[in-house]
Amino acid sequence: MRLSNPGPNAIFVCLLCAVGMAPLTLAAKSGQTTICHVPPGNPLNAHTIDVATSAVAAHLAHGDSLGACQPQVCTPGAVVPCYGGPSGTAGIGVCQEGTQTCNAAGTAFGACTGDVVPSPEACNDGLDNDCDGIADDGCVCVPGSVSACYDGPTGTAGVGVCQAGTKTCNATGTAYGACAGAVTPSAEICGDGLDNDCDGASDEGCVCSPGSSVGCYTGPSDTAGVGVCRPGAQACNAAGTAYGACTGAVTPTSEICGDNSDNDCDGVTDDGCVCSPGSTVGCYTGPPGTAGVGVCRPGAQVCNAAGTAYGACTGAVTPAAEICGDNLDNDCDGLLDEVCVCTPGATAACYSGPPSTEDIGTCLSGTKACNPAGTAYGACIGEVLPTAEVCGDGADNDCNGVSDNGCVCAPSSVTPCYGGPPGTAGVGACRPGVQTCNALGTGYGACIGDVIPLAETCGDGIDNDCDGLTDEGCVGDFAWQDLDGNGVQDAGEPGLAGVTFLLRHGTTSGLVAVAVSDTSGRYMFSAIPDGIYYIEVIPPQLFNVTTMDAGGDDARDSDFDSETLSTPTFVLVNSTSDIDCGFSSGGGS
Repeated sequence: MRLSNPGPNAIFVCLLCAVGMAPLTLAAKSGQTTICHVPPGNPLNAHTIDVATSAVAAHLAHGDSLGACQPQVCTPGAVVPCYGGPSGTAGIGVCQEGTQTCNAAGTAFGACTGDVVPSPEACNDGLDNDCDGIADDGCVCVPGSVSACYDGPTGTAGVGVCQAGTKTCNATGTAYGACAGAVTPSAEICGDGLDNDCDGASDEGCVCSPGSSVGCYTGPSDTAGVGVCRPGAQACNAAGTAYGACTGAVTPTSEICGDNSDNDCDGVTDDGCVCSPGSTVGCYTGPPGTAGVGVCRPGAQVCNAAGTAYGACTGAVTPAAEICGDNLDNDCDGLLDEVCVCTPGATAACYSGPPSTEDIGTCLSGTKACNPAGTAYGACIGEVLPTAEVCGDGADNDCNGVSDNGCVCAPSSVTPCYGGPPGTAGVGACRPGVQTCNALGTGYGACIGDVIPLAETCGDGIDNDCDGLTDEGCVGDFAWQDLDGNGVQDAGEPGLAGVTFLLRHGTTSGLVAVAVSDTSGRYMFSAIPDGIYYIEVIPPQLFNVTTMDAGGDDARDSDFDSETLSTPTFVLVNSTSDIDCGFSSGGGS
């Protein structure tokens, strides 16, 4: 496109700051203000420029600041001493200073390296490791040295069996290890002739001679020697401190009927017996009046082996629930098979669904069988009850007299669908998809494969938002290296990557968008509404903007003024993609 002359709001960029040097300060022209311009995405390329006073607010809004850019804080590569330990310890003992170096940009010093700071004292190395002016302070003993030790009660060492042990200093000299080899007091062992508790006396506290025994009896004192009862014996334990349990004694027990012994040692044989062991008597546990009626009959109970009581009643038949069909009076009430409901094994028709659905559609009645007792029918077998309608099977599954009622579609059938705004299907990249009827036929599934409007992608030649227009709202084109400096894109001249372009409002100079050229030199602003704009460029280091509008071919010329570093204002309608910028080498920062 052919650009007009720069408008009154064009920005004039002052490239006066050299790399690594303090800025040069020049008075701004009338109507202009000096600012430190920080290119978006390229903060290391900050430089001082003069801009129209009306444009200052827009510059400050995107990160620029008033006044000239500031100088370095140190000389790159400069080295100064440093120390990370506590104040006053450098140069004491093993502690020493290190160094730190100014970075290549001169903006800060790096980390401190090579300094030695205090550490815990290492005993016996002859060094002041904690840098307090004293070597080996805090040491308790000479590493490896041995000292006598004893941790028993005071006054017991050397008494009886008790004796002292030894302890060894650890490798750092900070403490002794555990006491080894010492013998301290223990409980007295009767009969060993030693003073085990180290109190100066042997075998004190002993009760008896180990292994000796005495007579004993734990029953009532007047029963020993009566009936079967007799004394036992208890032995002294191996330590001699006490007698053990009484063993072998026979004490009173319950009387055992029929053994002709006085088991309870009261001087009377078989007292308290109830019956003759093994004898039997008749018994019946059913309700009175039922014994001998129907199937009911008495049983028998046997006297226990001790003769103290009769056992349980066995063999008796008492009333039970009536068993239908056996022709017996099982409940012993004088009647046969009363309260029977049905003939055991007999069958009858049955149906548990709604009455109006029996034998309608797929629904069928079943059969039920009388149980072996004749007291009730079993479960209904073989009946078919109503279920949810299965679309497409031609059957009346819910048994209401109508087949496939409530169905929406044929299972697995396919129909077109579209999820985008009305009127966009078939426009640009947009197209319909399909949705499939579910297995029940009650509804369609999700819409699959439809393409709906998306944000416009500049430069792809596709109507992504499906409004009938291609690449609308796109602004930009190409940044290239003008190798021969003629202002025209010649064959073989490459694109220039990393160039920052600023789209500004044509009347307010406000920043609208920022774009950076890609590896091929292409740059593009997208989704820009129609309006009046101009573009500002920030030249890379060592490059100048080439001659504007050279050669007479808008598609191959440079559209940026080399003084203002911007295009003239232009009116955007839909899109424009031929705003190029050429760069020749030899420029400043």
